[in-house]
Amino acid sequence: KSLFILSLFLPLAAAAQDQDAGLSVFGTLELDGIYAFDRTDPDWNDMFRTQKIITRGNPYGTGGETAFTPRFSMFGLQYNRDTDWGVLKLYGKFDLTGLGDYAGETRPRISRLYVQWGHLLAGKNESLFRDGSAYPDTLEWYGPVGLAGSFPYQINFTQQTESGHWSLGLEDVTEAIDPVLISRIGGQQLYDPGARQDAPDLVGHYRRSGVWGHLQLGGILRKITARGESSPGVEFKASDIGWGLNVTGSRKLNDANTLRGGIVGGHGIAGYMNDGGADMVIANNRDPD
Repeated sequence: KSLFILSLFLPLAAAAQDQDAGLSVFGTLELDGIYAFDRTDPDWNDMFRTQKIITRGNPYGTGGETAFTPRFSMFGLQYNRDTDWGVLKLYGKFDLTGLGDYAGETRPRISRLYVQWGHLLAGKNESLFRDGSAYPDTLEWYGPVGLAGSFPYQINFTQQTESGHWSLGLEDVTEAIDPVLISRIGGQQLYDPGARQDAPDLVGHYRRSGVWGHLQLGGILRKITARGESSPGVEFKASDIGWGLNVTGSRKLNDANTLRGGIVGGHGIAGYMNDGGADMVIANNRDPD
């Protein structure tokens, strides 16, 4: 159980422009404080992550703890230039949240880094399956679970329409295979299960916008592959097809209030969800042999 007790923000911005190009530098200095009534995983004690909430016992002790962190501070830059083939945009955004092998560390991390030229975009950016404008305003960095929330490396094409736009692209979200279970597939022991991306994921969305709000329909089709060894030196491989649909939208009620919501479902899309977990879980082997 955790309680936020402090969040301080200091926005920073600077800009330089000429007739054909513009460079903007921006950032936010942020200090967050959390008080936990029971001690939590020390790698995540300064970040409100739903999957790390302790639900049974007190594996990290009792007595509560207070943590302060600057890890959610952000800095970035954006460069725009008009060309004969459309606007060229270079964008980079970084924070200090160590994740994965660097969980718990305060170190620079790429949040977004891409090049956009006319209809084409290449780099690390919000997934086409995600709709950031459907997210509620929250203080915690992770935001709510149950919503699509990935920022993969990708290449995509976007076409504007009279009332919105559509986008289609290929994205690289590495599949997550549950590494905890001692597993058996096809009657054979599988050692060191891992993930392999045989092909990029096909992702797209259509968005309609107006003064009333917006409606977005996103879709995804992917191949999920697990690999390992059925015996030392003998490779084992299993795969499945993943798919998903994500319907989100907003409705402006008045000048001060907007209703946001969405519904998402599918098969094998946990890697695209906000703190979603494993895309595939290999069958548990309960045979002591």
